[in-house]
Amino acid sequence: MLDEIQAPLAPEPAEPAPRQGFWELLATIGVALATFVVYGLAQGAVLALFPGLLAGGNFGRAFTVTTLASAPIGIALLLGFARLRQRISLRDDLGLRLPTARQTLGALALLAVFNVSYDQLTRLLHRPLVPDFMVSAYRTAHGLPGLYLAVVVAAPVFEELLFRGFLLPGLLPALGAVLAALLSSVAFALPHLQYDLFDMTSVFVLGLLFAGVRLTTGSTLLTILLHAITNLIATLQVAWVLTRSAG
Repeated sequence: MLDEIQAPLAPEPAEPAPRQGFWELLATIGVALATFVVYGLAQGAVLALFPGLLAGGNFGRAFTVTTLASAPIGIALLLGFARLRQRISLRDDLGLRLPTARQTLGALALLAVFNVSYDQLTRLLHRPLVPDFMVSAYRTAHGLPGLYLAVVVAAPVFEELLFRGFLLPGLLPALGAVLAALLSSVAFALPHLQYDLFDMTSVFVLGLLFAGVRLTTGSTLLTILLHAITNLIATLQVAWVLTRSAG
């Protein structure tokens, strides 16, 4: 009897941890989609308020104004949603951390390989160096500083915070690194419908590169830098092509 009294009670079986991965996956996709919809609605509202932007020869100006107006709204929404998620600090959740010098140099080397490979493949396939969409936007911007600000700053910051800062880590717990990188890269490529299949595929591959950088360094600031450099190079190529054609 004494032995029975002194013997420790058998531990009760632990309750299984709630499976939150599926619901977090749905919430992440829903919030990312809602943010992109609001971003698009903001662009539409700008065009409705300023119908002159829809006039012929104003394509580049319309792109510039709508991007500069809607990007801050999208960024504010992402910061707010990430704060509500409260899994970890906002800085760590969105990857708002500075990369090391070694990480930066390695990422820049990968980006250089991508850009050189893309340019060489473009020449082999006898394709234009830059898409017609970008040439048209450049010619009709009616203010190149605004265009550069939209293309090199506003768009990269919003898109990287959305796809690599918010979406990618939100998909990670449920899908794992490979599937999360693939899905976020598909989501990144799909809105670029102004490009043909070849260029959309290159956007997808670029998304995979950015996703790999985000996962290995934890820094969305670094992917913003890479995205900005990519867009800057493309825009400078447009300027070079137009200068050659004019000469």
